[in-house]
Amino acid sequence: MMEHNRLIPFYIPLLTCRLSLHKAIAALLFLILPLAINGSEHQPLQPGEAYLTRFSGTLNQSKPYLIDPQGIVGSVIDIRNPGVPPEGRHWINEPQRLAVSAGEVGQIFGIAIDDAEPPNIYATSTSAYGLFRTADNKAWQTGMWGENGSPGTVWKFNADNNYKPEPFAEIQLNGRPNSGASLGNIVFDRWHRQLIVSDLETGMIHRLRMEDGREIGHFDHGMEARRHFFDGTRPKPKSLPQISFDPDSSANIDNCIGDFNHTPDCWNFADFRRRVWGLGIRHDEGNNRVRLYYSIWGNQCFGNPDWSSAVEEDKRNAIWSVGLNPDGSIDRQDIRLE
Repeated sequence: MMEHNRLIPFYIPLLTCRLSLHKAIAALLFLILPLAINGSEHQPLQPGEAYLTRFSGTLNQSKPYLIDPQGIVGSVIDIRNPGVPPEGRHWINEPQRLAVSAGEVGQIFGIAIDDAEPPNIYATSTSAYGLFRTADNKAWQTGMWGENGSPGTVWKFNADNNYKPEPFAEIQLNGRPNSGASLGNIVFDRWHRQLIVSDLETGMIHRLRMEDGREIGHFDHGMEARRHFFDGTRPKPKSLPQISFDPDSSANIDNCIGDFNHTPDCWNFADFRRRVWGLGIRHDEGNNRVRLYYSIWGNQCFGNPDWSSAVEEDKRNAIWSVGLNPDGSIDRQDIRLE
């Protein structure tokens, strides 16, 4: 199986603080091609297959955009025999199966695949393709978060149930639900039997138990990592001003200056200095240590007034890592800016 845990937040250049996230992604909304879904729907995930997530598409081509609830947001793709050389061309009519729609799970981005036999698939709710409210702004559009889903939902596609999607976990911070910015990525830690999820609203990294999705701890990059870390290979520790999350903040749905659907400044993304997105994990055979790698999406301010006076280092995307203890918890004495 192949699993793609994205360390780089976007594949679209986001060059300035003022660039609208929705505008940056809108160019892709109508380029989604019909899928070629093959017939082996009841087979479990096979070695050499991958899982792919993408935007569902819309029902119209003018604002306000209406999510297509029947649009496919995830499927298994067979990459074992593409039939063409690897020349970087768009592979059209690729064999796909086990499709899931926006009406079922909403918009999803992050992917993790465990090591069960057969393996299960996990996916995270996302705002990466935009946030879509109804015309009267009273509710989320159908297809935004899926059936019984929310901005904080982690979905499980259970192999024992023919990969039928079901909510696996609800990422909250001390009981506070995610208000809109949603989740970042997810990774499976096979060495400690846990899932690790990033939250784009709070900037927290959450650890989940594999058995039932229960949270077993979280890590606060803005407060804990910035307080004491090592910079690359330099032997002396370093620190940066700590940046906390305000639990009283929320997505500004009712009083957004502009159309909420197209104004990511109102979505309550985490402060650019603590906004964790990408996740990756690695076991070092040499010292038998496991490290969690994560990306900070720092090059977008989304209206944060601190942006203009921030140091250039904080305005860049960056890769950090942290060691994991034998029980899978975060080793807060082993934090590194990579």
